[in-house]
Parts: sequence; C-alpha cells; structure tokens
Amino acid sequence: MPQQDMPIAPPLSLVFGEQDSPQIAPLVPLIMAQGFTLERLGCNFWNIVPSNITLSNYVSNFMGVHNTITWNFGSLYKLGYFASSAGSGSRSGSAMNFMVTLAYAPRFLTYDGTTTGVPQNWNVYMDIVSKVCIYLKAYSSVKYIEIWNEPDGGFLTISGSPYATKAAAYMDIYFYTVQAIKASGMSVLIGGTAGADPVNSLALANAMLSNPKISADVGFLTYHHYDGDSGTDMVDAYLWEALALNHNRTALPVFVDEWNYSYLQPNNPLNSASTDAIAYVARRLSAFLTSGVAGSNMYHLQPPANDSSPGRDVAVPPSWKPPLRPRQQHRSTLARSHRYIDTPPSPDVIHADV
Repeated sequence: MPQQDMPIAPPLSLVFGEQDSPQIAPLVPLIMAQGFTLERLGCNFWNIVPSNITLSNYVSNFMGVHNTITWNFGSLYKLGYFASSAGSGSRSGSAMNFMVTLAYAPRFLTYDGTTTGVPQNWNVYMDIVSKVCIYLKAYSSVKYIEIWNEPDGGFLTISGSPYATKAAAYMDIYFYTVQAIKASGMSVLIGGTAGADPVNSLALANAMLSNPKISADVGFLTYHHYDGDSGTDMVDAYLWEALALNHNRTALPVFVDEWNYSYLQPNNPLNSASTDAIAYVARRLSAFLTSGVAGSNMYHLQPPANDSSPGRDVAVPPSWKPPLRPRQQHRSTLARSHRYIDTPPSPDVIHADV
C-alpha cells in the first residue's frame, strides 16, 4: 500500500532534533530534559553483520550467520537509553522520536568491496535489512526509516557495479530496502534522500518522486544543510516543498536532518562555543519553524572529551553552548555541496553522519 503523506502537527515539533547524542548514558536524560524531540540514529549494516565472512558464506549460512544472535546490535543502544529516560524527566513526556538511517553494506556484499558500495546480491541485502527491521520493531519510538546517507555525495560508490550513475543505483537501493522493510512487518514512514546539499540534491529527490517503482513509497524527504549564512534556510526549504507540490504531494514532510555551519570541527576554528551561539541557533530554528519543515537535526551534540574520531563535528562541547558562526562567508564560497565528490572517503574510513 502506498504511504499516505502525514504532515507533522504541533505542539510536538520535531524541529528540535539532534544527531549523534552523547555516547555516555548519564547525559541522555539531560538531552531529553532540554526538550529535544527527534534523534537521527545511524544503523550501519557493516557494523552489525559479522564481517569476517564471504558472500558465499552468508548464502550458505556458514556458522549460522543467518541467526541474528551472531550479529552485533550494540550500535543501536541509544534506542533503549532514550526510551528509559522518557516520562516525567522529558519535556515532551514521551520517548524520543527516532529517525533511523539504514545505510551502507558489509564489504563482502558490495561490488567494490567497500562499505559504501552497491550490494551485488539483492536477496542477501534484503535478508539483512529485514532482520534488522525486525529488531527495530521492538522500539515504538522508531517513527521514520531513512534510506542511505548522502548517496549523491561520497557515501555511495558505484565502481564495479552495473550502474552508470549514483542516482540509478540509489533507485534500486531504495526499492529493495522498502521491500525488505515491508517483509519485516514493520509499520513506519520511509523516506530519503539524505541529500548532501539543499539545492543540488533536489535532482535526486525529483528522480525519486518521478520513479514509478518507488514514488508511492516515499513518505518523506530529507536533505542536509551546512552553511554559516542562515538566511537561506527558508528559501531552500521552500524549494523542497515546491518539489513535493509539483508531484501533487502537498503534505509530504520535509526534514533538514543534518545542519550546522560545518561538518568538520577540526578544520574550522570557528566551530566553538560562544555565549552568542543562542542567536545563531535561534535564527536557524526559527527559519525551520517558519518554513514549515517537519523536523531538523543539529549535527551533532557529542562532547569532544568523549569523541576522538577525526573529522566529527564536535560543535557542542560539554558545557553545551551551540556554535555561533560569523556571517563572513557567502554561501557560494562554501564548498559544502560537494565536499566528498572529488575525493571520496577511504573504504576504511566512514564519515560519522551515521
């Protein structure tokens, strides 16, 4: 059955969201108490399915690999932490709403042997997706499933595959992922594109809504917006809403599910705390609310003291003062839309978006 477009209604606004919440449990109740309502959580298949096997091993159920007791779901622990923190300690009075991003693949499954490659066996891929979704079904706080992360950027590689373009590959990834989610019996809103840029990713979103194989199963749209000039937020949101309208999807929710000045703190000395940060964050949140987006996720809230990974956006230190970005650079000078197009990430280094 096609998904029905469900606009997000007040008073519980999902604009107050975040990604990569603190990795330590004691800080989770603090996030809830501050009124956050949406958490984007990465579900990376390569991090769950045993990696020391071959594709033929999986097909033959070598060492019982089909049994999820051999899998590692530890990376999804936040589902339990946020659920246990719900109630009187939360301003929303309920569990955090989760958007889980199903992304990437085990190396043994892809054409190019990387975690960002295209799966070469759709039956195996769907088996993995379906079993992960059966696990996710236990958590009622999982309201949205997003498929892949920045497929128009460096997080989808088509080397060695039969696909000529990333867009063509993503259409099939989306289609087979949807079939697997349905097979699991999970009732959830499904969407994408998790596009790397608010303007250039429109083409991929248009392709999704134009594709008869998947258009009816696009329940929401997502894009990322890293830009110090917050004056473009409403304009960009209206572009996505206009795209939905052009496809007669007037109530299709649109999420800005990653936003900040930059995704790279170490390379940007401006990415630090300031007492003026409230004004910057307030401008952007106000723009999201005014433009009518269904939700947004600030990337990210992980304290630097607990995160030594290179390249992660440690915009918010333990004192939790969101980052202020001087409006000194015009958006056209920021290379935010193709930050990985020219130099794809190493297969062994996955960007911490998800």
